Amino acid sequence: MDTVPKAATASIANMSDLAAMARHADAASRGRLYEAVIRLVRSRGSELTDPERVLMRDILGRLTDHVEKALRQALAEELAEDSGAPVDIILLLAQDEIDVARPVLHKSDVIGGPELADLARRLGEAHQLVIAGRPNLPEEPSQVLAENGIESVVLALLNNVTAQIPVAAFATLARLAEGSARLQGPLVSRTDLPGDIAARIALVVGEDLRQRLIDSGQLSPAEVNAAIARAGTRTPQDAAAPAVLAGDDLGAQRLVEKLHAARQLTPGLLVKALTRNQMTVFEFGLAKLTDLPVTETRRALYERGAECLAALALAIGLDRSIFATLAEACAVRSGRPEIRAYASQPEVARLFERATAKEAFRIIRSATAQ
Repeated sequence: MDTVPKAATASIANMSDLAAMARHADAASRGRLYEAVIRLVRSRGSELTDPERVLMRDILGRLTDHVEKALRQALAEELAEDSGAPVDIILLLAQDEIDVARPVLHKSDVIGGPELADLARRLGEAHQLVIAGRPNLPEEPSQVLAENGIESVVLALLNNVTAQIPVAAFATLARLAEGSARLQGPLVSRTDLPGDIAARIALVVGEDLRQRLIDSGQLSPAEVNAAIARAGTRTPQDAAAPAVLAGDDLGAQRLVEKLHAARQLTPGLLVKALTRNQMTVFEFGLAKLTDLPVTETRRALYERGAECLAALALAIGLDRSIFATLAEACAVRSGRPEIRAYASQPEVARLFERATAKEAFRIIRSATAQ
């Protein structure tokens, strides 16, 4: 970065001249002017007034699209290692295309929690992925990334063992993991997972991940069993007389219809209903998503065997890791403890490994026609 246009050198202290050059320079001159402005900001950064800083940002912004990417990348690599680099330039590079932004987002210590959080709010998935993998990521951007809810970014955040994740973000991550088997393993593997979040996620993961929570010391076997028992406790409404249940049905039906009309009736929402023991909502929601009458849906859940129950889960896209939770809830709801064993039956494993949604619906139709 040694070649500077003579006009730029002569007027290097005159911001207005630089601004005019940015507007009128040809392509070759713009690259050299970009270098000159960068050098000016680096050498005089602490002396620049606020209006001069604004003008410098404007000039660099005008030039960025006209400067070769290789030059911007080289600058980003250099400044990412410089703890004294001007924050204005670092923020400009952080918002460039991802190949330029990557080094400063990943390792520049000029930008901290507040700046990274702001960038995470405004930039796209590619930039968020780099932020999520940044070593020793502070809590503030971790919270923003969790709230953004992009699965690939959340996965990168969970796999970043040095990321500092606040309790509120863990609660958000647990909600996301309830509907995504892809996130459950990395969440369970976090050594900083709060105990109440561990107990909550134990309700929706498979037996292997529950055992991992126990083996890591995050939960004891008694705590896991207590969490499952609390979730599986039947409510007074569930045990009440048919007239009360009819009212319960009406409320659940109205809620499901409202959610469906708003396009919010999703498998993830049904998983939440399941883990919160809202079985009437789960039944009506499942009926809506499978286009079955609720009476047939209930028979399929509680009376038609392991293959039919697994087919229901497959038909709406539930992962096998959720199936043990579904079987437990159905066993409690129906008073038939043998349903718990469905989760370990070979035909269920084979179905999840091989069956398509079309095959799952065929199994459901055949079972409910009996």
